[in-house]
This record gives sequence, structure tokens and C-alpha cells, in this order.
Amino acid sequence: MRAKLIFLSSAIFILFSLIASFNAKNAFAGVPADATPAFRDENIDAVTITFSGLTNGKDYSWCGDNDPSNCTDTDTSLVHFFKVTTGNSYSFTVCGDGASAVKPGACAPNAYFHASEYKVRIYEGTKCCIQGDIGLSDFVVKHYIPTPISLVSAGNPTPDTIMTLTVEGHRRPANDNSRNTYDIDLRGTNGTTNPGDPADFSVGAVGGGERKFGPLHVGEYILTLYYNGDTHNASNVLATYNIKVTTGGGSITGGATDNSTVNGGSSFDSGKNPCANGQCCTALGCIPTTVKDFTAKILSIAIGLAGGIAFILMVIGAIRILASSGDPKAVGAGREMFVAAVAGLIFLIFAVLILQFIGLNILKGVPGMG
Repeated sequence: MRAKLIFLSSAIFILFSLIASFNAKNAFAGVPADATPAFRDENIDAVTITFSGLTNGKDYSWCGDNDPSNCTDTDTSLVHFFKVTTGNSYSFTVCGDGASAVKPGACAPNAYFHASEYKVRIYEGTKCCIQGDIGLSDFVVKHYIPTPISLVSAGNPTPDTIMTLTVEGHRRPANDNSRNTYDIDLRGTNGTTNPGDPADFSVGAVGGGERKFGPLHVGEYILTLYYNGDTHNASNVLATYNIKVTTGGGSITGGATDNSTVNGGSSFDSGKNPCANGQCCTALGCIPTTVKDFTAKILSIAIGLAGGIAFILMVIGAIRILASSGDPKAVGAGREMFVAAVAGLIFLIFAVLILQFIGLNILKGVPGMG
């Protein structure tokens, strides 16, 4: 009797877990987000966001502020209402509105995205946004790397050489010098005294500019180029050059940063979960990252364990019967354990099938039942 009660209690617990999973599935399913184009830097004039898995004819709203506490019904500059009228998805374009918010529509000539992370949330109903979002598009805009960037000197660097750093191209908007002014950081290395930084310079609307500096004393130097006003850290570096000055003529090596490695406000790609294809693969296997799939994964493991326990109990019950030597009490105890295991297994199977019938597919993770 004790074994029967224990196993039936386990089955009831899993049943309630399945019901909770079904409710979670209804609450969270169907709001994946995508942001295009896949590569975005500060010169892009629009990002298109698509939320899919929505209900046709239903009202929704989206908020373009990174901080959800700023999203309210009354703030029409951040919260925008819409109804899905075609299919089960909704797409819209946005432009940067500072470093932590977006606004609807493509960017006007003087508007632009910052090198930053942006978050756009979607909400259900005609009221926003106390009930919490049902989807999130989290995308990153990377720094624009001017092309080309070059550092040259008249011959190999000597203590008499003047060097010229040249930058071509500009980021949006072209007529805003504050967006196209560069900061040069020049430091001595390997014991060389810091020479002091050359003055900032701007490329202007024409899209090109240069800064001459030197001569430098014999030694080794590192020149790093940043946008003026940016924090001097690795994620904001536009170009790096190693300069070696000798009496016989040294060398200049280095160049512009690979654009794909400059992320601005984040270390992961935009509009995507950091784990590829909706799952994080670990040493213990691949773990889904969505609520529905994660719950299904856990429940499929739980069902497998429950089935394994039922099988073990049936084997133990059968062994007890075979080893009873005709003792009625031993036979009864073995029979009770065997029947309890079978009853619990049947109860579990029917619970799963009932919930699968009403729309929750968790058997796809169970070997042989997907």
C-alpha cells in the first residue's frame, strides 16, 4: 500500500506540473522576435522588428524604451498600439531615439542610432504595460568604423619623422562634427616616456580629415583611435597602430579594428538569443531557452524517470512473487507493488495524452514517442 501511495502521489505531482506547463505555454507561446538587417552599425537608417506567433484580430502594443518602468499608456512617444490584421505576425521599422530608446519609422537625415543595445517589448491588449511584456526584441547597434584609416610617414619612422593619421568616411549625421571628431591616444611602451596625445580632429561633412604629429623620440609607442567622448576601452577602439622609432628607421604596424568585433553596448549579437537556435548546448546536453521548450524538456526527463521507477517497481514486485515460496503475505506484498507500479504508469500515460490532446506536446522529447 505504501508503494502504491508513493507512486500515485508522484504521478499526481507530475500531472499538476503538466497543467502548469500548459498554462505557461498559453501565456508565453508564440512571441519570438527578429530584428533586421542582421548587421547594424551607426550608419544604418532603420531597423525592422518582427514579432510572430501573434493572434489575428487581437490588440497589442509595443514600447521602445530599454527601461520597462518608463512604458505607460499615457506616453504615446514610447508606447504604440496596433491590431494584427494579416497573418500572425507584425513588423515595423524604428530609428534610434538616444542611446536607450527607439521611435517608429526610419531615421530622418539628422536622426541616428547610437552604438548601444536597444530593447523593444510587446504587450497584449489595449492597456499597457502593467501586466508585463509577452515578447522582447533585444538588438545591438555596433560602432561605425571609418574606411579607410591610415597612419603613414615619409619613410620609416626616425626621430625627425612627421607622421600623418588619415580618416575617410563619416557616421550619421554627416553635418554633425560632434559625431565625427576623433580622439588620439598615444602612449609609450617598453619604458618609452609618454609623448602626450595629439589634438583631436574632425573629418567634417566632406568625410575626410587628418592629423599630423611628431617627431617622436627613439622608442616604441601605441596609437589608439577613438570617437571623441567615448570611453577608452577595448569595445570602442576604432584603430590601433604600433610605432617603433629608431635612428635607422623603424616601423608602423596595425590598422583599423574589424567592424564585426566592435559591439558598442553589448557583447552579443542583436535580435538573437545568445544561445544559437533557441538552445544552450552544455556538457549535459542542449537546454532550450524558451519557457515552453524548457518546460517540455524538464517534463520529458521527469516522465522518463517516472517510467524507469515504474519498471523497477514492477521488477521488484515480480521478484518478490517469485521468491515468496508460496508465502501468502510475500505474494500479496509483491502483487501489491506490481499492481501499484502498473496503475501509476497508466495514470501517468493518460495524464500526458489528455494534455497532449488539448494542445501541449511534451512527448516529442521522450525517445520513441516524438
